Amino acid sequence: MLSLTGHPESAQFWWQLAAGAGSRAAAYCLHLHHLCVGESRRARHWFHQLTHSMADTAPPDAAFLDGLEIFARYVRANGSGAHAPTGRLESEVDRLAARTPHSSVIVARPDGQLVARLQEFNQGR
Repeated sequence: MLSLTGHPESAQFWWQLAAGAGSRAAAYCLHLHHLCVGESRRARHWFHQLTHSMADTAPPDAAFLDGLEIFARYVRANGSGAHAPTGRLESEVDRLAARTPHSSVIVARPDGQLVARLQEFNQGR
């Protein structure tokens, strides 16, 4: 959500926090992020974390990861048909950003108001 609403530094911060706590999904997001900005060494690091270093869960199989990579390349090249965030959702993210003065990274915890906006967005699909 942070990435989609124009807060890439904040998205990266939260992905790193979650990946450090063992989230394979966050590690994959970091892998894709670093690929997009041309940082292939860091992308390989997060891919390795995804496939080898996360404890307590089995890594995804190679065919699944290959499919995700193909999908990610397609979306990057052609865009996606996914719903874009609404103006109301973007304003909620900006409201969270305002709670973190003098910082380019949103570290404020989400609150009930954001949860309500996400529910509205999901119901409108």
